[in-house]
Amino acid sequence: MITKSFALICSHNGEKYIKQQIDSIYATNEHFEILIYDFNSQDNTLSVCTELSKQINLTIYSYSFTPGAKVSFLFALNKFKEKYHNLYEDYILFISDQDDIWKKDKFYEISKFHMRIGNSVPQFVHHNVSLIDEYGKNIPRDFYKFPSSIIKTRFSTLYFSVVIGHTISINKQFVELLKTFDGEDIIMHDWWLSIIADLNDCRYFLDYKLGYYRIHTNNVYGLNLSGRNFLKKFQNFLSNCRTITRQRKKILSNINDNHQFREVFIILLKNFRFKLIILLIGQRILTYNE
Repeated sequence: MITKSFALICSHNGEKYIKQQIDSIYATNEHFEILIYDFNSQDNTLSVCTELSKQINLTIYSYSFTPGAKVSFLFALNKFKEKYHNLYEDYILFISDQDDIWKKDKFYEISKFHMRIGNSVPQFVHHNVSLIDEYGKNIPRDFYKFPSSIIKTRFSTLYFSVVIGHTISINKQFVELLKTFDGEDIIMHDWWLSIIADLNDCRYFLDYKLGYYRIHTNNVYGLNLSGRNFLKKFQNFLSNCRTITRQRKKILSNINDNHQFREVFIILLKNFRFKLIILLIGQRILTYNE
């Protein structure tokens, strides 16, 4: 039995879409407690959220600094853990972006899946999405370019990001695994969390399209509408390569169990093709500190 459900949103200048996002969350479950962590918005984001808080169970936390997406979410997770974690015997925490949209059956499908796993073990659940553009128009293509079997493969996260940030839901047992909340040496919060989930063998993928992922022209991470602007894509790729290595090193250096290390190493050898381009430009596939 799930005793509490939270939706955590990090916002920054999100007035254009955030009401639509919050409305879609509330439509899936009227008992949600929605938490807004706003980072120095200079538009009407706070005004929009304040008006909504008069109608639904929504709490706003406002900060005067702008740390960027990954640090914002890690900061918010830390604040959530400090304030809410010990108040409830169990809960599901849904991570949400400010500009995407939930489908009406998302809460039902996700919570049902969490309950089937059982509350006594860590749970990290993510799902598939439909794509929309800046104006809410459907984009007739899939987010993933590879089969779900690859997404579900344990430690595929050491090669590339297979998790869409706003599709993540975690339980109290998983939050207890989170000891480090700084954004140093990681690319994005969702990738970091997914690797932690794989290391603890608690990542689950539902191949259901339970949300709408909004693609913007200038997305740096995830998909974007830059089309054949290969220079931009390549620049983004190069800017991430060094961080990918540091991220992998940071994660793998925490593996103390020799059996688990061998398992990771074998999977890396079997699946090296997924990051062959990184190998070609001199990136290391595996770094492990005894």
